[in-house]
Amino acid sequence: CEQALHADVPQGPFAYVLSLTRWDERAFTGGETIIMQPQVLDYWRGFDSSSGLEFSDLLTSVPARFNQLTVFDARLPHGVRRVEGTRDPRRARLVLHGWFTEPEPHFEGALDEDGVMGALGPALARVGEAIGTPCVTGLLSVRVVVGASGVVERLERMVNT
Repeated sequence: CEQALHADVPQGPFAYVLSLTRWDERAFTGGETIIMQPQVLDYWRGFDSSSGLEFSDLLTSVPARFNQLTVFDARLPHGVRRVEGTRDPRRARLVLHGWFTEPEPHFEGALDEDGVMGALGPALARVGEAIGTPCVTGLLSVRVVVGASGVVERLERMVNT
């Protein structure tokens, strides 16, 4: 059993693998999640004909250790190395995998969603008009901390892929 390299572009910005595999007690070989190194997608820009490449220069290999959550950019090609050995599920590779969907706004504190969107909606529209074509490909999450008075106290970049 194996999973060839692929990318999960439409499913969501992040893929995850939660391992339930007793890695130290496994009766198989393989089963590592492999994720392409981002620079491989722009291979020729950094090409160096004077040096070779090894597996680890092209792909990251992540063992499926017990109770380990691996989260990665689902746009990067990834797969699973061939699993060979037992078919006994108690000693085999066992994981839960899937995708985190696109994030949605979350509100907590002194203002409810209607109160926030009443002011934030028009402001976001003006920001969109000002920057034109989005300068972000992927996911950008920003926490906007608004005080009880309605004044923005700070912005925090949470994720930028």
